[in-house]
Amino acid sequence: MLSYRQSGASGGPFANMDGTDFGNTWILRIIGDFTDIEVKPDGVGADIYATRFRSLTNYFYTSSNYGANWTKISIPAITGIVRCAIAVTPNNSNVVYLLAGRDVGAQPPGTPMPTTYKGVFKSTTSGQSFIQVCTTPNILN
Repeated sequence: MLSYRQSGASGGPFANMDGTDFGNTWILRIIGDFTDIEVKPDGVGADIYATRFRSLTNYFYTSSNYGANWTKISIPAITGIVRCAIAVTPNNSNVVYLLAGRDVGAQPPGTPMPTTYKGVFKSTTSGQSFIQVCTTPNILN
């Protein structure tokens, strides 16, 4: 059983998986400032996708065994990204989309941090590789 737990105001969810003792003992599998988590809509739920923000880099992770192990997938085109949103289509659960936005620099105190649209990326391989499918129109501004 996979469990997500929020870690304070600035942290993202922890992903944990129970052992063989019906959830009495929990094993930490991955930790970080995650921005989105989605489960592959294939009726099984073993495949999980996650994006993690760290030092102006957004990482994409996949798990094919209910979160027991995670693989970081490199997407060179999305460096400098501060937010990625994941979508998985139920019509073809091998198709994964990422909506990416990037930081535009420091803002005066009290001013919301604007983002610029970096594009939509598409995978037809359950998140193993991505291609950029669109950069316009800028849907974030």
